[in-house]
Amino acid sequence: AWTYSSAKLSRNFVTDLRKKLVEKILFLSLDVHKQYGAGDLLDRTLKDTAATRAFMERVFVQTFTSIVRAGYPIIMLFLIDPLLALIALSVLPPQQFISRYLENKLHIATQKSRRSDSRLMSAMKENLDGIETVQTLNNEQVSIDRIGSRAENLEVDQLRANQITAVLKGSVWLLTGIGFAATWWYGGLMVISGKMSIGTLVVFSGFVKYAYRPFRLFTGVVKAYRRGLVSLERIYEVLHTPSSLREKEHAKPLSIDRGRIELQNVCFAYRTNQPVLEDINLTLEPCNFTAIVGGSGSGKSSLLRLMVRLYDPSRGKIFIDGQDISKVTLASLRSRIAVVPQSPILFSGTVSENICLARPDASRREIEEVARLSSALEFVKRLENGFDTYIGPGGANLSGGEAQRITIARALLTRPKILLMDEPTSALDADSESILLRSLVGLKEKMTVIVVSHRLETIRNADKIIILGHGRVIQEGTHVELLTQSAAYRELFAGDGSRI
Repeated sequence: AWTYSSAKLSRNFVTDLRKKLVEKILFLSLDVHKQYGAGDLLDRTLKDTAATRAFMERVFVQTFTSIVRAGYPIIMLFLIDPLLALIALSVLPPQQFISRYLENKLHIATQKSRRSDSRLMSAMKENLDGIETVQTLNNEQVSIDRIGSRAENLEVDQLRANQITAVLKGSVWLLTGIGFAATWWYGGLMVISGKMSIGTLVVFSGFVKYAYRPFRLFTGVVKAYRRGLVSLERIYEVLHTPSSLREKEHAKPLSIDRGRIELQNVCFAYRTNQPVLEDINLTLEPCNFTAIVGGSGSGKSSLLRLMVRLYDPSRGKIFIDGQDISKVTLASLRSRIAVVPQSPILFSGTVSENICLARPDASRREIEEVARLSSALEFVKRLENGFDTYIGPGGANLSGGEAQRITIARALLTRPKILLMDEPTSALDADSESILLRSLVGLKEKMTVIVVSHRLETIRNADKIIILGHGRVIQEGTHVELLTQSAAYRELFAGDGSRI
């Protein structure tokens, strides 16, 4: 019953801890995610929380009961013979001093081992995520060597921790062995002198054994104990890591009537002294199709991230229908703005489950309608089970263009008032692009549409085109106006007939 109760207690503790950690990670801002890395956060979520289970079952519960059980034999030792009890227990203070010293060294070694383990996990995840690149570059051996090097470092660190554990265990057993010898030496003298019977000495020795037992038992779980403490430290670190995005104390829900966006003196940088956007002043009119163009690194995608508040500007403000987005709740902001990222992200599940990710209660009719608008309906119907087809992790069973169309359908299903699209047609063929663009022109009557693109066909019919260069707004206008008025636009357009 006690074993079952302790196991149930540890399971509940680990489950609750893991849920809290997952919740914390999912709400952390993107800059914190990049600081840790996906591999490290995954390692903490899986391995560190698992280590706390052994800590709870083998260390916390068992050590507590052993200490309680040690109280009785120590009391009995002093009742039988106080002087002999002092001799028997005299080895405990030096043993505790040595143990504390070695435990501190073990803690440092365990921390290093866990960091090496995390680096190995991160390297393995990076190579699995980029396996296509690894294979096309014929880079398998380089990856093997790099991962192998980290595995060897982990082995060295773990061996060091094992060595310290062995020394700790040996020192405890040696000192308690000396305690037994001292007990029999002085006890034997008392028996010879007639001050104690041999039976009493045997009973006394039995109590000495039970008094030493918790200390000896602890050497068997000291590694799990330190591993659990290090894991709790790593979990605690994430749980108490502040997000750079914080809601104001009295943040209010965002209310979007029209969808007018204003950016006032907006500046932004991912790293200090390396500005990405500088003094951006823009007004994006509601129910318009606005395109943002510019060279690589000009800040186009960063501008979209600021609008949905994945990052906060380092200076300046962004308003939606006159409301400062830094003073509204994140949930209300992101529920009214849909984003189509440059790289489509799909999850394990069916086509339908991926489309209605943000609206699980959506009807099949609504799903089919947004699939039609995103030009996904035709290829979905060709799948074996249609919308109920399982598409595998990351959309492994779909082409890049098909995954892109499902991502667009997912965004449209949320019925946003503002739609942000980052290179939405980059993976689409000409026919699919044409269908999507016609849909966007129709959608602008219901929402504000903002598209980042390099393709001429995507932006030609935009109500306004904004040119960014080196983090600044160079010029604004329609396609026709910019062709006649902007040398920068003509230079981009001159590259070829389909891209700018």
